[in-house]
Amino acid sequence: MQGMNIDVFLSIAIPLSLYFLITLAGSFVKDMYNSIRGTDTSFRLYRILIGSLFSAFVMVGLENWLLKHIGLKEIVVLAFFVGLLSFELFERLSNIDGLFKFYQTYQQIKRGEKVDLHDKPTLSDCTENKDKPPPKEDEEKKK
Repeated sequence: MQGMNIDVFLSIAIPLSLYFLITLAGSFVKDMYNSIRGTDTSFRLYRILIGSLFSAFVMVGLENWLLKHIGLKEIVVLAFFVGLLSFELFERLSNIDGLFKFYQTYQQIKRGEKVDLHDKPTLSDCTENKDKPPPKEDEEKKK
């Protein structure tokens, strides 16, 4: 068994650092785009850093497969887009309802069902008593 020497360390650390910088640029561009568009007025560095670090690890894991199937320039572009997507993915999965929606969508895709990405049930929808009739509107609200 080979121990951790400097060559092994550098063969992991250098690509990880480069992927981190590229995905950081993608996440930063997405946050700036959201700020300019007005959908998100605050700059959250932790969201950018966590998304970029996660994306960098994903890219290092896929690196050998990607090098066999696509070129180096395409990998750089893909890393940038993964940075953009990781920002969105972290935004959606940052709460329990987002995780639940992601899991429900995954299960539907796995079963081969048609997926409607616009209207997904929340955790509270699935835990409520289904036998209970829907709430009636107050008579005052109707008038």
